[in-house]
Amino acid sequence: MGHNIYGARLTETFDHAELSINLAWDAWFASRPNAASRSIIMLLPEIEKIAYAPAAPGQTLRAKELAIRARGLSGSVCLDALQNNTALYHYMQAHRFVEEIHDEDHAMTYLCLIGEVLRRQKNQSQALSHMERAKEKAPRLSNTARGHILQLLAYAYGETGQEAAFERTISEAQTF
Repeated sequence: MGHNIYGARLTETFDHAELSINLAWDAWFASRPNAASRSIIMLLPEIEKIAYAPAAPGQTLRAKELAIRARGLSGSVCLDALQNNTALYHYMQAHRFVEEIHDEDHAMTYLCLIGEVLRRQKNQSQALSHMERAKEKAPRLSNTARGHILQLLAYAYGETGQEAAFERTISEAQTF
């Protein structure tokens, strides 16, 4: 009986977290980043605690997926607010979780987003290194992930004055 109650509580916690994350995305899209951040920051500790607690694999996976979504949103909100160090932290945490669940699309997307933060921090060589590593896996990724990676990489090439690489990357992005 105790196991069923625990499972029901986890399901309730996950459902609440999912709703909170969805509402936080809505708040961010509605130009209310502070509201989005507050709700995410409040639920992250509990979700991440569950992600590493001894639980059924399905529960651990769902907790990690929710943590990825929450960290990704937090990173995006911070990036928009020019809080690059905090954005980098959230993207690195999201990347760690996606690597643990072996989600290559998201792993390469977050690797590229880490590169985007590094680009904004004017660390061009590290930014390009991260983005180019993500691009190496692009042929195996979904069109959405590939497009996102190629777009960010093209911006980085453009910013560093690599016109030929910029044109090649934009051309590649348009072919799929």
